[in-house]
Amino acid sequence: SYIISTNSWSQKNNFPGSARYSAIAYSLNGKGYFGTGYAPYTNDLWEYDPLMDSWSQQPNFPGSARQHGVALTINGKAYYGLGYKNGTSYNDWWEYDPLVGNWIAKTNFPGGGRRGVSYFEMGGKAYLATGFDDINYYSDLWEYDPLSDAWTQLNPNIPVAGRYSGFGFGFNGCVYIGGGSNNGVVSP
Repeated sequence: SYIISTNSWSQKNNFPGSARYSAIAYSLNGKGYFGTGYAPYTNDLWEYDPLMDSWSQQPNFPGSARQHGVALTINGKAYYGLGYKNGTSYNDWWEYDPLVGNWIAKTNFPGGGRRGVSYFEMGGKAYLATGFDDINYYSDLWEYDPLSDAWTQLNPNIPVAGRYSGFGFGFNGCVYIGGGSNNGVVSP
């Protein structure tokens, strides 16, 4: 834990699950969540309570175990999907409600299975852009509205070469996308 006011680090209880990379992580309702990922592929989800400095396992993600997925939060719920496992890129989309501990399948991402997507939440909606599906590098931008469970492709596409593993953020009604890689070429 990093304490801003004292510019110092404090050791907390270690994560009790298996070591991994390319996992998801997000914060929701004052708690941290961490799960899925690789080494080996897993579909578990864990909750960290910073007040108790404790970890508790949550209901496993019901989709296929994977890495490089998308996870974000909107209005007290988490949304998770896409990602990759052994040559398969996924386009499924799920909602997790931590208050009741259940997963609900939502409308699949219509842009096709992919990984390394840039994503963020802004104004109560999810935004997903770019990514890679083992053949194509994408430069598109999509909006997900959780109230209607509907996806909309925003046009025109981002006016750069497709890429994956970039970054994305949004504020004041503007979308910012940058970085990433395309066929081994890293973008500034």
